[in-house]
Amino acid sequence: MYSQLKLGSDEMVWAEEIRNGNTFAFSSLFDLYYVPLCEYAYRFCNGDQDLTEDIVQEVFARIWEKRIDWTPKISVKSYLFRSVHNQAISNLRKARHESPMNDAVEDTIPANELTPIEEMHNDELDQRIQKAIQNLPERRREILTLRMIHELSYKEIADTLKISVNTVDTQLRRALKSLREDLRLFQTGLELV
Repeated sequence: MYSQLKLGSDEMVWAEEIRNGNTFAFSSLFDLYYVPLCEYAYRFCNGDQDLTEDIVQEVFARIWEKRIDWTPKISVKSYLFRSVHNQAISNLRKARHESPMNDAVEDTIPANELTPIEEMHNDELDQRIQKAIQNLPERRREILTLRMIHELSYKEIADTLKISVNTVDTQLRRALKSLREDLRLFQTGLELV
């Protein structure tokens, strides 16, 4: 029965199993969401992989410690992303004076598949895309990340960020419009501002 964690209506069954102390259910939840949550938290952690993993592990540790009372009011997936978001923001506030937030994400392209000129062009395009994403307002950047990278539904994003589905839709449309405009400028040879 518990060989694979299923999303949707089964999530509350898993939450109940975890409340009852089922370590296999907890381990399965951890295995399913650990990497996506680390990828999400990484964006808040200035490239600090150790801090990223600490944040995600802290969220799971708190769930296990308080499992008897753990009753997510939203989907388990949304609850986990929201918890990681809150923990990351809390850490950022503590460390704000030490270093600025850096959301840069490295995207490598296998060199053996491209000519040197293609590789150089793709590297430059990747940098422009990352710069265009960085230029987005923080909320739009976060919504774009949750939708495109973590593949959350509009409802899950709304639950995670405690905003309406309409706000998610509007902000995502604006983010994509802005990215298209920035990349159009790049393709025509103009610099991004």
